[in-house]
Amino acid sequence: MERNVSAVVTAEDLQNVIGHLQAIESLLPFLISLSIEERQSLTKLGPKSVDFVGDANETVKTFPFIMPPTFDKSEFGRDSDLTKILITIKMGVDSLQQKLDDTLMEVGSEAMTSALEVYAQVQLQKDSVPGLRSAYEKLKARFVRSKQKKDKDSIVAG
Repeated sequence: MERNVSAVVTAEDLQNVIGHLQAIESLLPFLISLSIEERQSLTKLGPKSVDFVGDANETVKTFPFIMPPTFDKSEFGRDSDLTKILITIKMGVDSLQQKLDDTLMEVGSEAMTSALEVYAQVQLQKDSVPGLRSAYEKLKARFVRSKQKKDKDSIVAG
């Protein structure tokens, strides 16, 4: 079996990574969490709209008199600028997340493939190696189908 990832992360390294993630979050104290309903109600900013927002901001800077007094030009400028900055940060975070996802998928696959090899050997030797049956019972729980699923299967088959 080819192994694409072979690494160890020490407890100290893990704590450092978590600390750095917390430090990044502390540098962006204005980050929020939205509910599903809140997300659905918002006007969305897609990739094509980023330039539109920037162009609108430049238009307001060039022609500030076209906007009514109730329009907060300063806040719009801050929102426009922050949008650009957050997109840049998000690109870096997305790249990191993709690498984490891909590495986890690979390492998980490697670990599961090895675990299946262990399970196969346990199945073969559970009756000949003293004490191995308890390990077999624990491992086989992964493959036990729930009664509810069996009942659904029998209804579909019937």
